[in-house]
Amino acid sequence: MSKNVKLGLQFRYQNGEAQVNHNRFLGYTKDENGHLIIEPKEAEIVKRIYREYLEGKSLKQIGDGPMKDGILTAVKKTTWRL
Repeated sequence: MSKNVKLGLQFRYQNGEAQVNHNRFLGYTKDENGHLIIEPKEAEIVKRIYREYLEGKSLKQIGDGPMKDGILTAVKKTTWRL
């Protein structure tokens, strides 16, 4: 049974059918066919987080930025925990 489940997952991934809870996944949403698509506004937030990380900021500094700017997390909370 385990092999069948793994093969099924692999087949779906190859067809672009990711099983991701996009409601809790910042930067993506799903289209009417269930395919992941980039959410441009949220993608900018993700890019910002990665850029600040590569610039050497601490996780606390990175998390404080969106809170200061009033940006909500993927689950619409005000507190960022990275």
